[in-house]
Amino acid sequence: MPPRNLLRSFIALWLVTGLVLLIGSAATLREALVGSPHANPHLVVLGGAEAAAALLFIMPRTFRIGAVGLLITIGIAFAVHTALGQFR
Repeated sequence: MPPRNLLRSFIALWLVTGLVLLIGSAATLREALVGSPHANPHLVVLGGAEAAAALLFIMPRTFRIGAVGLLITIGIAFAVHTALGQFR
């Protein structure tokens, strides 16, 4: 069994990663809704799916499903940004 400090570090990393992804996807969802300057139904779907996956990722019993969902949504977003030439 690994030392407790190492386990705590990985749990903190897991929770912070999930929370940051949840906050970021909620911001994307909010900005893409109808009535905002950047309204886009495709972003609503992608942001909603990413937010749901981030919630599942945070919960211990469903973190594997959430991880797969995050990989898929982030992969789609990466592919779209790459195709549009939007590199930061």
